[in-house]
Amino acid sequence: MADRFVLSIDLEAELQKIAQRQHLNNVHYLVQLTRHALRHDPGVIHIESTRRHLTITQDGTPFYDSELALLHVITGGDDFLRRQEALGILEQEHGIAILSAILSFPKVVVASGGWIMVASGGRFRVEATSNKAPGYRIVIHRCAPRRRVERKELDFFCAGCAVPIHYNGGQINRPMALRGQVLAAALCREDGNGELGIPFKAELSAMSYFKRGVRFGFRRFLDPHGITLEGYWDSSHRAFEPRYEQSIGAGEEFLHEAKEGLCREAASQFAALDVKAKERVRRAGLRLLSHRPEWRDAPLFDSVWRAFSFSMAHLENLERQFGVIPCSLRSSRRLPSWVPRLSSEQIHVLRDMGHPVALLSVTPPRLRWRGLAARLRRLVTATDERS
Repeated sequence: MADRFVLSIDLEAELQKIAQRQHLNNVHYLVQLTRHALRHDPGVIHIESTRRHLTITQDGTPFYDSELALLHVITGGDDFLRRQEALGILEQEHGIAILSAILSFPKVVVASGGWIMVASGGRFRVEATSNKAPGYRIVIHRCAPRRRVERKELDFFCAGCAVPIHYNGGQINRPMALRGQVLAAALCREDGNGELGIPFKAELSAMSYFKRGVRFGFRRFLDPHGITLEGYWDSSHRAFEPRYEQSIGAGEEFLHEAKEGLCREAASQFAALDVKAKERVRRAGLRLLSHRPEWRDAPLFDSVWRAFSFSMAHLENLERQFGVIPCSLRSSRRLPSWVPRLSSEQIHVLRDMGHPVALLSVTPPRLRWRGLAARLRRLVTATDERS
């Protein structure tokens, strides 16, 4: 069968608008075609790129008959309303990767399940064949070679796929993994898997979103509790999603669940971390002290003699003994080793939690301390004499 494309001006403009939304650049159609192939559950995807042709082969399920029928309606006949309706269904159920290729290139050939479809020169035809190889093969005829930028695009968007992807004979896949993390936690669920960590260097939190190993989103954000996070979520949702609502929703659930576990792990392992890691995590621990009891035993606070010496329990013991938490802003051997050295931020956190804090002077004893500081010095001296 052969039909002549007869696209109205309005429908053609709508198709171009849809294509522009989904194609980030002049090679991103290859990523969309790879997504299309992955929805057919292949064991492997082969991509061959030459100066004149791009061939994509997958060995999973055949091309969907429903998608082929919609493409035939959209590109053939003169019933505008019927084609408009078919376009909406195609976009919601299958995406427009194949339609966009048909409209963008001189010739597109799709072979699958005993038939072959050819779109070329304004004509769309489907013919029966004896070849019933698994999956499908798509051949795109083009005028300009784009192999270098194609490979870079695939590496960025598709290298995390669990399904092997071969580009011109070489496999592009590599494991998804976080690097440069103080601590990291991985979760595997029915709807996907992901990893979340506390990075050593980043100042803003960042999440990457994948679907079946193909990148579709990225965001940076400030965590309300001050903890800097870095992670990814790889959705295993199989159905086509025009706007990835389900995959994004599952990713946000993962972020919340993994963050809870990561905060517990950071608290329990804090004492064993090296100094650099402790410095990275401490601010988050301070923000979590008021509502996460597991942080009460972590040595978040310095003494005037040594860093990371005291937990919240020690400071509360000082408060019970003196009525306030005595502290210094600086290190000093003039003060007993059990005196905390607190930063302005730490003092602010403690006061917000309802703990009174008093600063001790570290000037030589011949200079008078004033008010509460003088009273605390006498208490400190008496304590030293008893011990």
